[in-house]
Amino acid sequence: ILDQDGTRIIDNIYRKVAGDGDDWVKSVEPKTIYTFEKAGEYRAKIQDLSQRRGGVNYAYQFLIRPQIPHAGQVAVRHIGYRGTRFREEVINLKPGATRRYHVVYDQEEGFNGDLAIRFENLPRGVDVLPLTSVDPDVSAIGQVYEFRGEVDKEMYMPMGRQVDTVLFSVSPDASTTMTLPQKVNLIAMPVMGDRMGIPFLAQEIQMMVIK
Repeated sequence: ILDQDGTRIIDNIYRKVAGDGDDWVKSVEPKTIYTFEKAGEYRAKIQDLSQRRGGVNYAYQFLIRPQIPHAGQVAVRHIGYRGTRFREEVINLKPGATRRYHVVYDQEEGFNGDLAIRFENLPRGVDVLPLTSVDPDVSAIGQVYEFRGEVDKEMYMPMGRQVDTVLFSVSPDASTTMTLPQKVNLIAMPVMGDRMGIPFLAQEIQMMVIK
């Protein structure tokens, strides 16, 4: 975005420290948030990063709109090495055992509320219990080296990612699932102060109880 004098105001390139912890890495982001403090005319310049593509034969989609505060992506995840977050699409459980996961969600475009969750259509004998948690650190939210350096993160990334821990508990006498997995729905409900928002389907998980 350029002002009337042709000076660059913002772009959609996010810069952060990543790699092995001492490299500046750039990424092209599909969404950028910015507040124009002065009214006036601005120009949008759209181009490919290289000379190999682009031009009259290519189409670009460009949308400017007001911010809409909302809960972003919500998912059951496993936190791996150096904060790598794996989205769990399939969960296999055994009778008498437990499995621990994190429910992670993004606060998009200034949303500062909470999120209530519930699981629907669990296999018979499977229960979901909340666990005590500590405040999420850099390893839990998946941004391992950003504390060493980042540029205007709030313009490109959702803010205030929250982590809750849930425990899938299976009774010892739970029956094993038949040939097909059971579709479990993760339902999320935004909470703003003392008001509850509209529940929405956040994720579908294929779940089985196996021997």
